Amino acid sequence: MKINITSIEAARHYEQILHFIRRAGQGTAVRKYADDIKRGLRDFYHRANGPVKWLKADYDGGFEVISLTAKTEEEAEDEFNDRYRYIYTPSQYDCTGKPFTLSHKLFKRGGRWMAYHHYAIDV
Repeated sequence: MKINITSIEAARHYEQILHFIRRAGQGTAVRKYADDIKRGLRDFYHRANGPVKWLKADYDGGFEVISLTAKTEEEAEDEFNDRYRYIYTPSQYDCTGKPFTLSHKLFKRGGRWMAYHHYAIDV
């Protein structure tokens, strides 16, 4: 089954599904579906014009570089906050598995605004 991911929201949705699949049983069909999701995510994040490039990631967080479409620093800050910032929401449960932004830094490269994004996952 080919999984076609076309937006960052869809990618985050499939990342959450993958997280729950890892905690579920590991039957043949489940493993195949998880592999399909991983291929779809890999295709999305490694496409030539993708807005997000992962620098480093592990089970509890990571770093990514995000290409922004903004023209000014203020617009870049607003775009990052609206589209890419992970907001931490406290929960009554100990480990939610949800990501949250630790820090970010805006910079200009080749005339485009970009952001280094450091995030963690509540594990």
